[in-house]
Parts: sequence; structure tokens; C-alpha cells
Amino acid sequence: MNQRFEAFLAVAECKSMQKAAEQQCVSYQCISGHIRSLEEEYHTKLFERRPNFALTESGRILAESLQKIRLIEQGISEALDDAGEAVVGTVKLGVPFSRYSEIVPPILARFKREYPNVELEINGEFSDVLEQQVERGLLDMALVVQQAGGSEKLERKTLLKEHYSFLVSRPLLAEIMGENRGAAAARWQQNGIRLREISRFPLVSAPAGSRLRAILDAAAKKQSLTFRIVFSSNRLETFDAIARTDLAGCLLPQQMTRLSRRLDWNRKAEERLLILPVDWEGAPIDSDVALIRHRESVFPAYKRRLMQILEEQFQEMQ
Repeated sequence: MNQRFEAFLAVAECKSMQKAAEQQCVSYQCISGHIRSLEEEYHTKLFERRPNFALTESGRILAESLQKIRLIEQGISEALDDAGEAVVGTVKLGVPFSRYSEIVPPILARFKREYPNVELEINGEFSDVLEQQVERGLLDMALVVQQAGGSEKLERKTLLKEHYSFLVSRPLLAEIMGENRGAAAARWQQNGIRLREISRFPLVSAPAGSRLRAILDAAAKKQSLTFRIVFSSNRLETFDAIARTDLAGCLLPQQMTRLSRRLDWNRKAEERLLILPVDWEGAPIDSDVALIRHRESVFPAYKRRLMQILEEQFQEMQ
């Protein structure tokens, strides 16, 4: 793709000529000149400057077309590289913040054993941001926590039908439930703990803006509940560590409880966290994990192999 098109895409994605110039390591005048040249060639305005800097309808059409061209060009180049004896290249994978530490190590180890000369770049972000980056061609693929109504430009494959667990220490359970703690724990292990019962406990939660937090907030609103969130984090280790201080319980996808289960193996029974299934009482939970890629992308063998490794890893985790 030529410099004018690269400059245009940079401006469209940065929503600023100055930021695009910094990203491309060129002057503002250079970027501005490229945009002016394109507008003159196509006899149309590509950006609105006021009241806010934004693409015009013509600009949107050009941006979408160029993003498709970029994906095709990348695919051709990588497919040719993949034909050589020593496979080299780069794969850009996105992973949600909250699942990074659980997913990345085994994926990275398996892929690098098969393709030692292919660089695997893994970006941690919120699922919404990862979807946008895949759509714009900035990432090859991403694992995301799904929600209804995703972009039609993306191809999706569900890897995990998610269930949830509530993690709580035995001292905190005793503090909240008192003499009823034993009966309550037994009942919840059998039938699941309901959200209204979880609302009695202080919680450590995923931060506002994350898909996990949105799921919790939506369920709370539907059932007219208020949760006492004492701390927010998107690091799995933090959830477990705070739960073990007896400060708060954690509502987590079942896949993310694997760390706590491993840490409990060498602990005395009274020091282990209770990991209770959650009863959502029929509330719709939009949190299946999917692997997404752009429908227009062309993948060489090593990218297709990474997708296969991701699928296999999730099958093992269930």
C-alpha cells in the first residue's frame, strides 16, 4: 500500500493528523499533504474538521476498502514467507486482560516449539477494544468474551460456554453467615449461590468498562441488587490474593478459578477457598469465549496452526 493510503489510514485510526504524524514518524505537513492529495484526486472530502474531527461518508468507504486491501496484502506476503524452508513471520493475538495469565503461557510454549522463528505478539486489552483492533486489521485474531450484536466483518468461533463461580474464604463466610455458615455452604455447593446471597458479601470485581463487570452490573440491575465492590482489578492473581485476606469474595468465570484451585493443592483444608457454583436464576449471561478474525484476512499455515492450538487449549481447560 502506498504512503498516501498508509497516511490516510493512520489519520482515520488515530482521529488526529498530529497523532498520525507522530505514529508514522513524519511531519504534520507531510500527513496533511497526503490527505489533501487524496481529496483532490477523488474529488471528495474525506474528513470533517468541525465540530469534531471525523470521517465523512466518503472517508468511511475509503477506510473500509483500504483496511481490506491491507489484510489481503499482509496475507499474500505471509503466505509466500510460509512457503520457505525456515518459516518466519509475526502473529498478533489479542487476549482479554482478565484471562491473560491463565491463557498466554501454555499457548506461547506450544506455538514456539513448532514455530521458533515466528514472533508471537500478544496484546492484553478489554474485549471491546480487541474486537475493534481485529476489525481494523491491527490484530490477526483475538480471544474475546462475546456479546450479542458483534460486527458482521468478524468471523467468530465459540471456544467456551462459560459458567461462573463465587470464591470466598472460610473466615469471611463465617463473618457474614455466622452459625448458618456450614448449612449455607453445603446448600450452595449443591444448588449454587444466588446473586442476592452474593450481594451480602463485599466483592473484588473486574474494573468498569470490562465485559465481566458489564455482566455483573446488568444482572444486578435486572434483579434490583446492589453489590459492595471494595476493589477492582483485571489481574487474576489479585482476585485470589484478596480473597485469601478475608476482605472480599470474588465472582469469576469458572475458567479463571483454575489458579485458585492450583494454589489450594498444598494448603490445609481450613485455608482453602470455597469455590461455589453461581445460580443466575435464569438471567441471560452473555459471556461465552470466542476466537475472532477478520472475514477478509488470508492466513498462512502458522496462523492457522495458532488458531488450532487455541481451540485445543480451551478443550483441555474445560
